[in-house]
Amino acid sequence: MRNTLIPILVAICLFITGVAILNIQLWYSAKAEYLAGARYAANNINHILEEASQATQTAVNIAGKECNLEEQYQLGTEAALKPHLRTIIILKQGIVWCTSLPGNRVLLSRIPVFPDSNLLLAPAIDTVNRLPILLYQNQFADTRILVTISDQHIRGALNVPLKGVRYVLRVADDIIGPTGDVMTLNGHYPYTEKVHSTKYHFTIIFNPPPLFSFYRLIDKGFGILIFILLIACAAAFLLDRYFNKSATPEEILRRAINNGEIVPFYQPVVNGREGTLRGVEVLARWKQPHGGYISPAAFIPLAEKSGLIVPLTQSLMNQVARQMNAIASKL
Repeated sequence: MRNTLIPILVAICLFITGVAILNIQLWYSAKAEYLAGARYAANNINHILEEASQATQTAVNIAGKECNLEEQYQLGTEAALKPHLRTIIILKQGIVWCTSLPGNRVLLSRIPVFPDSNLLLAPAIDTVNRLPILLYQNQFADTRILVTISDQHIRGALNVPLKGVRYVLRVADDIIGPTGDVMTLNGHYPYTEKVHSTKYHFTIIFNPPPLFSFYRLIDKGFGILIFILLIACAAAFLLDRYFNKSATPEEILRRAINNGEIVPFYQPVVNGREGTLRGVEVLARWKQPHGGYISPAAFIPLAEKSGLIVPLTQSLMNQVARQMNAIASKL
């Protein structure tokens, strides 16, 4: 029994160890992928804000002139040629002075107050079309230049084709994700991983990969799982062969007795004078698992020498009792 359990336990331990190592490797790989995705999203946002920064330079030049049709046309052209910008607004002393829209119109229901940063996430309630936006600000003297960026461009920048991860843009205490409106963080947020921009005041936050994921094991490591299973089975097979090969004759006989391989054969006892059946003689035979029988002359001396004759006899008598009880009504 012990020799049978050891190969099985070794195979299970090998398989569990292999799966654990594979899971840790896939977890580290997922962490690296998630981090690379966050850096990619941050780089996308950086490019968008770089466009906004360049647009403010044109607005700075216009702020030193008059706001007429030509200047509005320049602002409108600047906003149109930058693929991610929505509108450009010039404020003087807190009042809208010139915009990239005809008639100096703005798409904001109110001019938001910026914190100590040049970025601000404005919720849907602050816009005319009830969609959140990202605002970039450049301020000098009493002039402020605002550049608005559509939420669609922000969400597109956050849309990294990786499974199981969600990237969120954080500006100060406000966040915006792939869906929904701007939210203000009032406490703990479940996304603990983050990447800070080195150019602008924003952070990309995202969820870490789970330490163990059955789906990840199947999706990323199915082939290796099969290999680990084959290695574990091969180890169990080799150990089983080794234990069976190195077992002593006594151990082999004991295992045969426990497995019920020593079976009774019945030889009739006949009265020679009367020709009647007087009983049966019980003979022991060793039935091999793969067919064939071993003569008692090959194992009875070993059983007597090793002390296994007692359990061998008990096993035979138990089998005889079961077989005789089954046909007792016919005798």
